[in-house]
Amino acid sequence: MTGSKKLNAAISILALLGIVVLGLVFGEKWAAAGGIIPRFLFVFPDAPLNHSDFWFVIKTFTAAHLIIFTGITWAAGANVFNQPRRTALDLYGMIAGFALTSFGLFLLSEIPFDPEFFACAFVLSALFLAAGQFIGTVRQDGMSALWRAPTGLIGQAFTSLKSLAGVFVVVSVLIPVVTAAVYVTNQDFANAVTRLRVSLNSGGGGDWKFTDLYDGQRFLQPMLGRFAPGGDFYVLERGGKVYKLAAPKHDNKELVLDFSANVGIAEKENGAQGFDFHPNFAGGTEQLFVYYTDYSDPEHQVNKLSRFDLSAATVEERSSTEFVLIAQGRRNDGFHNGGTVVFGPDGFLYLSLGEMSADEERQTIDRNLRGGVLRLDPLMQGGTISHAPSRQPNDGKTQGYFIPNDNPFVGQPNALEEFWALGLRNPFRIDFDPETGALWAGEVGSTVWEEVNVIEAGGNYQFPFIEGGPPEKPVVRPDVIVGTEKEPRYFYRHTAFDRAVIGGTVYRGEKHPSLAGNYLFADNYSGKVWAIAADAPAPESPNLLTQVNQVAQRGITSIQQTPGGDIIITTLGESTVASGRVLRLVSKEEWDALGLNDEVTVVKEDSIPLTRAKALYGENCARCHGDSGKGDGPDAPDIDVPLPDFTSSTFHNARSEGDLREFILKGGDALGRSYWMPPWEGILTDAEVDGMIKYIRRLDPDYNPPPGEEGHRH
Repeated sequence: MTGSKKLNAAISILALLGIVVLGLVFGEKWAAAGGIIPRFLFVFPDAPLNHSDFWFVIKTFTAAHLIIFTGITWAAGANVFNQPRRTALDLYGMIAGFALTSFGLFLLSEIPFDPEFFACAFVLSALFLAAGQFIGTVRQDGMSALWRAPTGLIGQAFTSLKSLAGVFVVVSVLIPVVTAAVYVTNQDFANAVTRLRVSLNSGGGGDWKFTDLYDGQRFLQPMLGRFAPGGDFYVLERGGKVYKLAAPKHDNKELVLDFSANVGIAEKENGAQGFDFHPNFAGGTEQLFVYYTDYSDPEHQVNKLSRFDLSAATVEERSSTEFVLIAQGRRNDGFHNGGTVVFGPDGFLYLSLGEMSADEERQTIDRNLRGGVLRLDPLMQGGTISHAPSRQPNDGKTQGYFIPNDNPFVGQPNALEEFWALGLRNPFRIDFDPETGALWAGEVGSTVWEEVNVIEAGGNYQFPFIEGGPPEKPVVRPDVIVGTEKEPRYFYRHTAFDRAVIGGTVYRGEKHPSLAGNYLFADNYSGKVWAIAADAPAPESPNLLTQVNQVAQRGITSIQQTPGGDIIITTLGESTVASGRVLRLVSKEEWDALGLNDEVTVVKEDSIPLTRAKALYGENCARCHGDSGKGDGPDAPDIDVPLPDFTSSTFHNARSEGDLREFILKGGDALGRSYWMPPWEGILTDAEVDGMIKYIRRLDPDYNPPPGEEGHRH
C-alpha cells in the first residue's frame, strides 16, 4: 500500500471499531430499556452489565474486531463507506466477530452472559455500518444514487456468501448456534459444557485437594467441627445434634447432645449455626455454648445463644441443662442469622449476628441484637473487668452474662452495650488470627458483593449504604453514623458461580508452609477455596487453592484450623440423607502418594415428600421469590429484573412442566435470561427438581392436585 492508502486503511479500521463500540454502548442502554428480543419465561429483559464487566466486554470486542477488520482491509483495501462489496465484507466481519467473541465470553469468562445485550449491540452496529455506506454513496454519486445503496449492499451480501469470507462467517455463526441448540436439547452435552465452563473459569489453582478427615464418617448437614482440649472431635449438625469422635482413633461417632426439639424446623438459613467450648473445658467445666434458631413454634422464630452442660450422664440429661443467655425474636422468614460462637484470646465470647431481615433496624445498636458482632463475658467476672447489662433488647431477653467494661459502646445512652461492631448484613463465619488476634469475618452480601472484613472495636461496616467495591450509584448515609466506618479487607462481585462467602481462618500452622500467613476462605455456592495474604494489601484476585464437589446450598459451611496444623472444612450435603462431610486439606503430592479419591455418592430417589420439596424451595428460592411465591423475598428489592408471581394462574398457564424443569436445571444465564437465577443441575436430584415443580404448581390458587397426589393444595 502507498502512504495515502495506508492512512485511508487506518482511518477505515478506526471508523469500523468506533461503529462496534457505539453499538456496544447503545446496546447496553437499549437492552436495559427493554431490548429487541422478547422474554417469555419467568423474567423480562435483564439489567445491563455492570461497569467493570461492560468495559471488559468493550476491550474484548475491540481487540477481536481489530484483528478481523485489519485482515479485511489488508485483503480488500480501504474506501470502506462507498463500496457495497466492501461494506458487505465488513458486515460479515462484524457478524463473525460478534458471534465468536460472544461465544468466547460465555465459555471462558465468569461475566454474567446477557445475549440480549449482544444482540442489541450487533443490530445497532450493523445499522451504523449501513448508514455509513449510504452516506459515502451519497457523497460520491449524489442523492440520486441513494436508492441504489440498499440494493447494492443486499446484492453484495448474498454474492459474498460464495467467497472465503462468506464461508468463514457461516461457520462462525453456526458454531455457537449449533452448540446452543445441542446444549438445550442434550442433557449430557449440557453437563459437559457446564463442567467445562467451571473448569475454564476456576482461575488456575488445583494444587490442593480435600479428603475425609476420618474415613467413612458422614453427618446430617454438619455446620461446624471443633477439637476440644484433649483431642476429642465434636461436630454440630444443623438439626440440633452434637456428635463426639473420641481420641485417639476418632472412629466411633457418639451422640452427646440433642436439642433438635428446640430447633424445630431447620429450613432456609435456620437451624444450629455454631458452637464453642467453655474456656475451662479442659479443667472440668464441660460446657458448650451453642447458637441456633428456635423454630419449634411455627408462629415465632427466636435466635438463641444457649449453654449446655456435657458433664451429665445421658444425652437426655445434658439436653435438659440448656440455659438461654440470649433469646432474640426475629421475623419468620428465616434469613440472615449470622452464626459463629467463638471465645477470643481475651477470654470473652464473640457472637456474629445477621440483621435477621429487620430492614428498619440496620445501623442501630439501641433496639435489638442484630446485624453485628457481640462481645460478652459469660464468666460474669465483674469488678474492673465487666458489669451487668444496663438494658434488654426490645424483642428479646438476655441473662447469665456481663458486658466487658472496655466494649466500645459502653456508657452511650440507650445503647445495647453487647455490640462490638455493627453495619453487617450476615457475618456467618468469624475467627481470630492465632498470631495477631485480629478478628476476620466473611460477610455474606445481598445480590452483588461478598466481603471479607477485619472486625475492630466500634467498627461500622457500612451495610446497607455501601457494600463491596466502589459504589456505582449515589450513597445515602444515615444522618448519624454509629461507630467508625470501615471498608472491607477484600471483596468480590457475584458471578454465575461465586455467590456466598464463607469466612475462614488465618493459617499459622507448620504443616503447610506455603499457606503460612494466608487467610483461607471459601464460597458456598461455587465450592471454591481461596487464600489471600493476611499481612499485605488485598490482591485484585485471590489465590484459588481448590474446589470441592459439594456446592450451592449443600456446600461449604465452615473452615477451621486444627491444633495439629490441618485445615478442615465441613460440607452440608443433603437435608434428609447423612451425606455431609468433614474434610481436610491435602497437597497434590500427598493426594497422589496416598492414591486418594473424592467421589460423592448420589442417593437415587423416585420421589420426595412434599414437606421436603417445601424445604428445598425455602432454602433455594424463597430469598428472592418469597415464601408465598409472589416475588417478595428479602433479596427481591436488590434484584433489578422483575420476578414472576408463582401465585398467578396466568404464570402457570404459560409454562409447561418442561419449561420449569429446564429453567431450574440450567438457570437463567444459560437460557439467555436473568443470571440472577442460578443453575441447579448436578446439585438437585431429578426427584428433588420434580418435587420443587410440584410445590411451585401448588402455589397456583387454581391448582387441583391429581387423584392420589400427596397432601392438599398449598
